[in-house]
Amino acid sequence: MATPAPTPAPIPLDFEEYQVFMSIFKGERNARYEFKEAALTKMTMSAAGFSYTDRKKGSWRRFKPYGETCKKNYGNKSYTFHLHGILIDKDRQDFLMRDLGNLYRWTAKSFVLRTNQQPAEEEE
Repeated sequence: MATPAPTPAPIPLDFEEYQVFMSIFKGERNARYEFKEAALTKMTMSAAGFSYTDRKKGSWRRFKPYGETCKKNYGNKSYTFHLHGILIDKDRQDFLMRDLGNLYRWTAKSFVLRTNQQPAEEEE
């Protein structure tokens, strides 16, 4: 019987990227919120070590591991999804949670907040 691949170390992220993944993977109570597609495509997946491409005038988004560590942990498995609007709502996040969980074995515990990151304080 084959030995399962070891679980990669958690991915350290800045606060904004961490919040997006906590929303997708329901990392905390009431963590879910709608966010803009750009928060996932141009910021969060990049911070996790994935390159991003899109088709001009299309709605397909593709993420592919780049860098030695990311490729070691996830191979060359790319992920493609079809965007259905500017906001990624809770139902769409359920699809992302399922797909990214199946493909990369991600859960909420796959991500950690960088130790030097604090949430921005609200102004009064």
